Amino acid sequence: KEIPIEEKPLKKKETTSEKKKATIVKPDFSIVNEIEDKVVRATAKKAFNKKFKEGASFEDIAQFIKASLEESGKYSSDLDEIIDRISKMTKPDAPDVDNVSTNSEELTHKSFSDLEDKKQRGIAKKIFIVEKKKGLSDADILSAIKTEFEKKELLTDDALKLLDNLSSNNETPKISEKKTNDIFDLKKLNIIEDKMLRGLAKKVYIKSKKDGMLSEEILLQIESELKKTDKLTDDVKNIIDSIRNEI
Repeated sequence: KEIPIEEKPLKKKETTSEKKKATIVKPDFSIVNEIEDKVVRATAKKAFNKKFKEGASFEDIAQFIKASLEESGKYSSDLDEIIDRISKMTKPDAPDVDNVSTNSEELTHKSFSDLEDKKQRGIAKKIFIVEKKKGLSDADILSAIKTEFEKKELLTDDALKLLDNLSSNNETPKISEKKTNDIFDLKKLNIIEDKMLRGLAKKVYIKSKKDGMLSEEILLQIESELKKTDKLTDDVKNIIDSIRNEI
């Protein structure tokens, strides 16, 4: 009699797409970080993180943060707007990695290995290394190589085609993503010594940010509001100018 062999099920290899799905989304504490009081901020973060890990909605997270702060006697009406904004948060969409251009490659000295002519390869690689050390952009490096090829009458059809391909690849962004660093940090306004002025400036900042304004527009709004109430002192002007110079 033949002894039946028990077949063990083969372990299914995790595909690249499955790995991408398993990517952990981290909680966004940007709104919570606007809370000035260190103890209140820490309590709010702890509550946020707990409910976020449980997969709760942002509305539930906001209510849990409020309840936690009330329980510890740390809640005040100043936090109403923060709680409201947290309740309206949405989970960020993961970047569509499958649609990212794979043609875009980093320019290196090896990019010129496809040149058949040994002299062309040598010149291209030498220029690349020298100009890269100077901090030139890839586009400028490719332009310098093309110019040198023209001078030495080495700009063949194949060489021109390769340089054009490298240039077009270099122009293609790897991932198209929205800039989030166009807005200066709210904490920069903490330098304003006068509590009332600081509070007013921060209130304008939060409202302007919510309206989709960028740094320069926010600073203009702050200046405008402070002028209306005749509160735009020289010290505050200097602080606004220093922030403006940094952005």
